[in-house]
Amino acid sequence: MLPIQLSPCSVRLDRAFTTLQLLKNSTEGLVGLQYYSIRIS
Repeated sequence: MLPIQLSPCSVRLDRAFTTLQLLKNSTEGLVGLQYYSIRIS
């Protein structure tokens, strides 16, 4: 089990990291879609 008590800093870092991961994934998805649509046309 993870410790319940987390410092606010680590929570903030975790949230920032998660947001960055989501942004990276969505960016890669968009680039992939554009590349795919270009290849089709």
